Amino acid sequence: CGFSCETYSADAFEEFQAQNHSFQDVAGYFAFSTEDNYRLMGRGEPVPATGIFVTRTFFQVLGVQPSLGRLFAPDDARKGSHPVALLANAYWKRQFDADPAIVGKAIDLNGQPVTVVWVLPPSFDFGAVFSPGEKVDLFAPFILDDWRNNGNDLTMIGRLKTGVSLPQAQADVNLVMPQLYFNTKRPDTKGYYKGTLTPLKTYVTGRLRGPLMMLWSAVGAILLIVCVNLSNLLLARAATRSKEFALRSALGAGRMRLVRQLLTESLVLSVAGAVLGVG
Repeated sequence: CGFSCETYSADAFEEFQAQNHSFQDVAGYFAFSTEDNYRLMGRGEPVPATGIFVTRTFFQVLGVQPSLGRLFAPDDARKGSHPVALLANAYWKRQFDADPAIVGKAIDLNGQPVTVVWVLPPSFDFGAVFSPGEKVDLFAPFILDDWRNNGNDLTMIGRLKTGVSLPQAQADVNLVMPQLYFNTKRPDTKGYYKGTLTPLKTYVTGRLRGPLMMLWSAVGAILLIVCVNLSNLLLARAATRSKEFALRSALGAGRMRLVRQLLTESLVLSVAGAVLGVG
């Protein structure tokens, strides 16, 4: 069933919000948005933009505070409400010259006036966390009533209550999920859902762990080869200096004196190599 097995319907999302006991709040985003699904019009040639639908409390759950404007209000996520959007910081700077006056004004998206209510702080990057490699320019509220007859569209995100551990929350999820309906109009869909909690940090870094381990292993192997080659060069150099050491011994240099000289030379070479390597 692909990505649909990792997402939830609008009805299931609302039920989970109401029935769970482990989360301060639960939010979600539309998991199937496509690149350049908007066109910014009224400024010459239409400019493509990528937008994501998010539930009303999405940014509160993630702890993101607005740089300008306000968060989505309850009325913004009601069916038939006037369209609103918030802008990613980079998009705001690129398309609107970082003009703070854009907040509260309407822009033309896909031929429809949409009011800008918020500009995200520069530290928030949706693509880096949830969709690596993709840029997201703007966000619009996910209106649940518009999606009730659709399938599994939402990826859910929750913020645990203070004092609730991950195993406790997972036990709660295991109890609640089988009680959810894919569609509340169809009782036969009960028991359709299961859920496994993943900490956000693990979700972000887990996909990179394998490639990073391979990269580190390759770097380690290269460094080991370099060390072996340098050891061979030093041994060969020492062999060619046997006459020099014999002469120094004949002139009165003791064994420890010769060892100290070799150690000093090796230390200078190592420090120089380390400085260049760090650079």
